[in-house]
Amino acid sequence: MQFQPRYILWVSALAAACSGSVSGPGSGNGGQDDGEGGEGGGSLPPEVAEACSDQPNVGPSKWRRLSTTQYKNAVTDLLGVAPDTKGFLFDSTTGPFATNTTLNPQDVDIAQYASAAEALAAKATADVNKLIDCDPRTQTEDACANRFIDNFATRAFRRPIESTEQSRLRELYKLGKAQSFTDGIRLVLQAILQSPSFLYLVERGQGDGKGIVPLTDYEVAARLSFTLTATLPDSQLLAAAKDKKLSTAQGLRSEAMRLMNSPRFNEASITFATELLGLPSLTRSGFVTKSGGDAATFDDSMRQAMLDEPRKFVDYVMNKGSGTVEELFSAPYVFPAGPLTKIYGPSLSPDGDGRAVISDGSRLGLLSLAGVQASHPHVPTIYGAVVRGNLVRRELLCMTIPPPNVAVKFEAPPNASQMSPQQLLRAHQDNDTCRPCHELMDPIGFGLERYDGVGRLKEKNGDGSQVDSSGEILGLENEYKFSDTQELLKTLATMPEVRRCMATQLVRFSLAREPDDADACAARKLQSVLADGKGNLRDAILTLVTSDAFRYRKGE
Repeated sequence: MQFQPRYILWVSALAAACSGSVSGPGSGNGGQDDGEGGEGGGSLPPEVAEACSDQPNVGPSKWRRLSTTQYKNAVTDLLGVAPDTKGFLFDSTTGPFATNTTLNPQDVDIAQYASAAEALAAKATADVNKLIDCDPRTQTEDACANRFIDNFATRAFRRPIESTEQSRLRELYKLGKAQSFTDGIRLVLQAILQSPSFLYLVERGQGDGKGIVPLTDYEVAARLSFTLTATLPDSQLLAAAKDKKLSTAQGLRSEAMRLMNSPRFNEASITFATELLGLPSLTRSGFVTKSGGDAATFDDSMRQAMLDEPRKFVDYVMNKGSGTVEELFSAPYVFPAGPLTKIYGPSLSPDGDGRAVISDGSRLGLLSLAGVQASHPHVPTIYGAVVRGNLVRRELLCMTIPPPNVAVKFEAPPNASQMSPQQLLRAHQDNDTCRPCHELMDPIGFGLERYDGVGRLKEKNGDGSQVDSSGEILGLENEYKFSDTQELLKTLATMPEVRRCMATQLVRFSLAREPDDADACAARKLQSVLADGKGNLRDAILTLVTSDAFRYRKGE
């Protein structure tokens, strides 16, 4: 007899409200209020103070399902077994980030979680005594099972197990034990790995959940852990939640700093930076394609090298570099390995740890890495400048360009066949129908035209014409002109508009929602931190996770 029940402890449409406003340090010294009031106290810059009050004010959001990355990390931490997620649907996004708040789970999602839970439970119970860390030969099987259920569910649910959950899981264990002790534990694992308490960041807050209420310490611990380490809270963080040390900004700040100094912080910071610029698309089979000679170059080894490089790059910036916005977008080094060495060419100057400085200034920061350029555009086209310009406009300036009206049609000039792709795109600027949108994208994208479809430097277009990488950034309070790629990249690294957008992106990434008017105090404080000096990202993150945005939710 084999038990294969699909215990879906599921909520098909979860909708609740939670957090959103930001306080904190300018240089790692903020967020030290007592956790009792809002964010209006203390000495604040005038432009920040005018947006803040003494009472917490946060925007609404939904419960979120774990992203595929978070699910993988959590399962691996729980069982020591990595799940197979190749059949999972793509995560839904908030901005560029995988958040799973915009779509309810589909039938195929539920089926995939069930199949994964069955496979994982079978692997994990292959040596059941090792899994439960209890010898049924010296203690009763039921005693071992009960202890395992309580401990495992507490880790998986990120809070103490409730009595009703405990009873149901013990009954499920007994059902499986009718076959064998191993089958009983296996069924418990299957149920827990499909529970909404595991698959969702469940946040009800304290009290009756109405109005703006503080999150429980365990809910704060889960938010903190998934934001800073992309996985479950560790034992020390759960202990801090149990002792109610996360109820104050000071206690929360202490745990945040500990996690940010741990190796697991790398995973979250890398996820933020790579999702920001769309690099996960490289993992999607057939999604990023190339043509001609580029297709032969863009093989599996190249794809993998392009995925590995930004991980090393972000790790270096955050842990050995300054950890600033400016270095993230202007660092003159890359991490070439294998086939990427040929992409970057002879200007490489190896500098240890796999790092190489680009001596000619042709590569500056994350945006210029070969993998980013190869992903944008992801299919062959002569209009790559539009795609790359829209990437900068959307993700680094936080401005959305609406899709063209179906009635819009660009009439190519009579001499189009004699024009280079750049000349043809510049003709958009002379077309009244196309200009309003294309003048916001194309002139930025021209600055990235020196990179071909796989991110190599090029001097000439396919028709033999010289690449013109001059352009401008329009539609902002300030307008910026640049003469070449290097000047564009340097400009982006220091623009206040990019710093402000990075504040928005940090909120999207950590809270899985768009900031709204209720988050004015949050936004101003985070922007103030990033505007200081070169924009210290660690200070900004510390500001965010010690804020009302992290510690409160807005109930229905």
